[in-house]
Amino acid sequence: MAKKADTRTQAHKEQQRTTNGKQEVLTALENRLGVVTIACKEAGVSRSQFYEWKQTDPAFAKAVEDIQEVALDFVEHKLFKNIRAGDTQSILFYLRSKGGKRGYAERHEVKVEIPQFKDNRTNEEVANIFKERMKLYDGESDKHRVV
Repeated sequence: MAKKADTRTQAHKEQQRTTNGKQEVLTALENRLGVVTIACKEAGVSRSQFYEWKQTDPAFAKAVEDIQEVALDFVEHKLFKNIRAGDTQSILFYLRSKGGKRGYAERHEVKVEIPQFKDNRTNEEVANIFKERMKLYDGESDKHRVV
């Protein structure tokens, strides 16, 4: 009987340590604008433990997500404050991030659509057709290479 009581007491203590550890991490995460490594270090919790909690405890995962959203809001507020003040770097960053449809992107996204074949081609045959077509775009095909 005494062993069962000891086991229950130990389990309760472990559960309390886990609950306290989660709360300490969440507080540190909030203070550090969502930076996991620093928050874990401050709370004395390993990053692997943090990610295990995040994966296995939906309430903890939601709290982490909420804190990270608040941190993002805070940083966006600072960005817009800098834009209003005429900070060129902030303006360019915003245009590169959000103004892609208007030509401000530094990279171009290419959307590739693979037609659905209505015959009985295997996935491997379709993959080979795709590879051949991509060679045309890259200028690697012997059939279409300009010499």
